[in-house]
Amino acid sequence: MPRLHFHPVRFLLYGNFSDETAAQFRESGHVAVTLEQLGLASDTSPQMVRELARKQQYELVVADREMVDALLPGSARRETFGRVIVFLRDKPEDHALAVMRLFDRFKRLTGGRLYTISSGRVKVSQLPTSDASPVANS
Repeated sequence: MPRLHFHPVRFLLYGNFSDETAAQFRESGHVAVTLEQLGLASDTSPQMVRELARKQQYELVVADREMVDALLPGSARRETFGRVIVFLRDKPEDHALAVMRLFDRFKRLTGGRLYTISSGRVKVSQLPTSDASPVANS
């Protein structure tokens, strides 16, 4: 029988999270780091965080709807994030349980998806993608 290999996923926690939240990612076999651990200020812009995540292959974890909106490409942009965004909507004290719920439901996360976790529910949405065909100039 072939042996399955598990590759830990690298998560960047963008926002205020408890040590228990980061610990839950590690207990699930993954890596979780903060901006501060990467030598960046906690007020680093969403655009810089998005580029960092893309270049260094981190999946993003956020707990604020405004952060999600700021991270997603606007309608006039032609760029695709292509990574995972995990949006923890629960109260901060429930984030570790939300992470456990995520990995109980999904053994593997798919790039280009937004995983929204609220009390008792995990919703998966496709992230916006760039338009495949360029706009023709008239």
